[in-house]
Amino acid sequence: VVPMPRRAIHAVILLGAPGSGKGTQARLLQAKCGIAHIDFGQARRNAVERGTPVGLRIKALGDLVSRGQFLDNDMVEDIFQEAVQERLAGGASYFVLDGFPRNLDQLRRLRKTMTVDMAFTLQVPFQTLLRRTDGRLIHMHSGRTYHPVTMPPRLPMKDDITGERLSVRRLSDTMTTEDALRRRSAIEELETGPMVEQLKREGLHTELEADRLPEVVHNELVVSLRNRCRLQPPVVLPASASEVYAQTGWVAVEGVLDAEWVATLRAAIDDVIAMSATSTTSSEAFDITDGHSTTTPTLRKIKRPHLWHPAFLAVSMDSRVLDVVEQLLHIDSSCTSGSSTGRRGLRWQGDKVVIKAPRTGKHVVCHQDWAYYPHTNDDLCTVSVVLEDMSLDSGGLCYVPGSHRGPLYLHHNENGDFLGGIADASFDPEEAAW
Repeated sequence: VVPMPRRAIHAVILLGAPGSGKGTQARLLQAKCGIAHIDFGQARRNAVERGTPVGLRIKALGDLVSRGQFLDNDMVEDIFQEAVQERLAGGASYFVLDGFPRNLDQLRRLRKTMTVDMAFTLQVPFQTLLRRTDGRLIHMHSGRTYHPVTMPPRLPMKDDITGERLSVRRLSDTMTTEDALRRRSAIEELETGPMVEQLKREGLHTELEADRLPEVVHNELVVSLRNRCRLQPPVVLPASASEVYAQTGWVAVEGVLDAEWVATLRAAIDDVIAMSATSTTSSEAFDITDGHSTTTPTLRKIKRPHLWHPAFLAVSMDSRVLDVVEQLLHIDSSCTSGSSTGRRGLRWQGDKVVIKAPRTGKHVVCHQDWAYYPHTNDDLCTVSVVLEDMSLDSGGLCYVPGSHRGPLYLHHNENGDFLGGIADASFDPEEAAW
């Protein structure tokens, strides 16, 4: 058994009354930003449907809304942790939370396992909430929601994806939609109020007017999240940097991260290397290299490092790094990919740490990254944060100027086997520059 480093887990909290659009915004964050969505209401329904021990306890309680009650905090935590563990097993480490936490005690429990980056309250007038919630439909297995008027399914009472029958999503079994919505909103305001005030004091809460198109609200949410996390002034590149990048396909930008940041990342790498000392084989967290042992642990790669140390997640989302990429690719930072304005934005594909230890390591043959990570979107940019000086003596980096404009070279032999490097007679290694 190989001990694994503990993942750095972060969360964004969405708050608001039923019908405010929490689920819609959570699904947009999941689709466009890769943030895993945990819908507490769906998790609760799944527990009841599966007949788990906590699901049976929930079913026995009956209609809580009509009695002005919510589930107790212990039961809520059991449901939430069950859903989280499923997503962690799938590799998730960043979550958008819809329906949890609701009070200070639940927030304290959450913070034992996750770092809260920001909380957003979606504000919508009551009549709009009533219009959205009255007659809502739900696909019970997935949690996908519809509305007969505002968002109807393609076929009446059928889920668009599976074709399975939809159910009417009621706020209460014994009250009218309007009465249940008023009761639920009043209860939530009382329960979430102290938690919201605590988050405000910490500078981790903001309100969004959500009575607008979902894409507009999403764009504002993403920009607000990024601006709240900005700790440094924007990085402004000279015009020549974009010109060099367009011509050669690469550009070096110095001084983006300060010495403290570099030291933090080096220390994080040292932490993961130290953790690898108990392992004699590569794992899902790292690849060992020649000479690795318990006394001299040596790695050549840390895979998805953001899962194993918070410093790597933070640097990937640092505004100064994103400033550079946006300027090089001429992207408007106020927009996200697929926005209603038609302008494009950034989407993070993944991360890794490449280590070339002294007196060891393997030669990396000349290759094109697209061959390892094929995409239908070829508008890709690799950001390398250099943590040590590179030279020919220490294992420098070579590139082929202008190769970002093509051609795409073969990386397979005549039998179709992937070779991990260029296997194309038309490629001239002498074109590479150091």
